[in-house]
Amino acid sequence: MPILDGDKVRKATSTDDYILGIVSVNPSVVGDRYQDQWANMYVTNEWGEVKKETVHIPALLNAERKEITPERDETRPVLNPNYDSNEEYTSREKRPEWSPIGMMGKLLVRDYGTSSVNGYCKPNDNGVATSLVEGYRVMERISETIIRVLIK
Repeated sequence: MPILDGDKVRKATSTDDYILGIVSVNPSVVGDRYQDQWANMYVTNEWGEVKKETVHIPALLNAERKEITPERDETRPVLNPNYDSNEEYTSREKRPEWSPIGMMGKLLVRDYGTSSVNGYCKPNDNGVATSLVEGYRVMERISETIIRVLIK
């Protein structure tokens, strides 16, 4: 179970008061992931909105000077001057330091066998779920060391 530490996550312990969620191996929706491009590939404003520019595209003519494609204006994102197209991009899913965090739904979590169905759990000092009187609702025991909990 992770918590936020600035803009990064770390393993939660029993002394943490805010649990972000649970690392998920089967996320259904992953936000803020930039699967196939750099996060800062384009210039953005202070809210993270990508800035756009209008570019004029002249007509495309064939060898006989007949128009194949008419001239037009296109709106395109402004490329960040710090972006290096020669640098290889590795998607977050393939980076060892990145994990999708389940923040809502039914998620699997490791426990020591102390949690019971309809009870509650939170992480211990090792980040492993343990039975408590409050926390995440335990829905089902999957195995001796894995339970399904509800996060809402």
